[in-house]
Amino acid sequence: TARTLSTRLRQATEALTSFGAEAVPARLAKTMISLAERFGAPDDDGAIVIELPLSQEDLGGLVGASRDSVARTLRDWRAQGLVTTRRRSITLLDIERIRTRCH
Repeated sequence: TARTLSTRLRQATEALTSFGAEAVPARLAKTMISLAERFGAPDDDGAIVIELPLSQEDLGGLVGASRDSVARTLRDWRAQGLVTTRRRSITLLDIERIRTRCH
């Protein structure tokens, strides 16, 4: 429908605008929050586990960044205790601190 098309166009425009205006960590944080809300499941420790077969290159495509930029950001976040990563999952250990990186 026209409303659906309009909504998708607006979302795409907002995404393109944010790609130029926001740093990679902010874009990745927003994407991680969105993935957690859609696909995440809480674990026994209160962390959010996102089990999706996404590579760092895939994440780069989602946020409009290089694989290297995503890898660097995830490495920093791991060092800060914000996330753990495995072959087919990312665990958000502190979603509230990740939210603070959205700006």
